Amino acid sequence: MLTRLYGARYTAHASLISSIAFAGTVLGMLLFGWTSDHHSRPRSLLVSTLLLILFAALSAGSYGAGGAVDGLFAALAASRFLLGIGIGGEYPAGSVGCAEGAAEMGGGSRGRWFILFTNVQIDLGFLAAAVVPLVVLLLSCFAPFVPALRNGGERWVGGM
Repeated sequence: MLTRLYGARYTAHASLISSIAFAGTVLGMLLFGWTSDHHSRPRSLLVSTLLLILFAALSAGSYGAGGAVDGLFAALAASRFLLGIGIGGEYPAGSVGCAEGAAEMGGGSRGRWFILFTNVQIDLGFLAAAVVPLVVLLLSCFAPFVPALRNGGERWVGGM
């Protein structure tokens, strides 16, 4: 989508923008793994969720100073890195919390509840991540009567 909008100017930054969130995810796993073990797992999960929401919104609203395209890509890369830290924080704090909660369920049903609370939710998220942006893009392309999506569908998809 960014290639279609910005052409060759985006291809110079494409590898950084697409991989920087992974670097943030690794750092987030290490950072929030340590904080959830040494401080508080619920607070670590709350902070990582707030980071995730905040920097997803900032990624969607990335803007270069004075409308500069290179500034847009720098802001997008920074927002995606910090978004990755929030994503990475969800793994150690959330899955360990689910494992502890499943352990309280009792003997034979522990694995079933852990899978239900972790893997099924992740799979439903993958499904929603594929379907919802597609619907938004289709609405922005083929439904000019939706003023919120006209000439801005890519921002909505980026925020999702």
